[in-house]
Amino acid sequence: EDTHVAGLLTEPMQAAIIAYTQRTGRDLYLAFRNREIFAGLASRRGLLEPSVLSSNLHFDWVWAYYQDIALVLKIVEVFDQTH
Repeated sequence: EDTHVAGLLTEPMQAAIIAYTQRTGRDLYLAFRNREIFAGLASRRGLLEPSVLSSNLHFDWVWAYYQDIALVLKIVEVFDQTH
């Protein structure tokens, strides 16, 4: 089945993507394949990278990471609702 970009990026999904980029100021990478969506987040923080000499368990880092994930999940939810 042919899929067109206009059909993939609905207005609510575009709004969710814009909200993410405006809030974070970072790039968001999206790929679509067989009605699936793949997302990649640009981040300078190494929250998922273990550090030997220090802890990354700072509330502000964890909260920022949580907010990033919540915004991307919003994009995925909108995609799920429309596809």
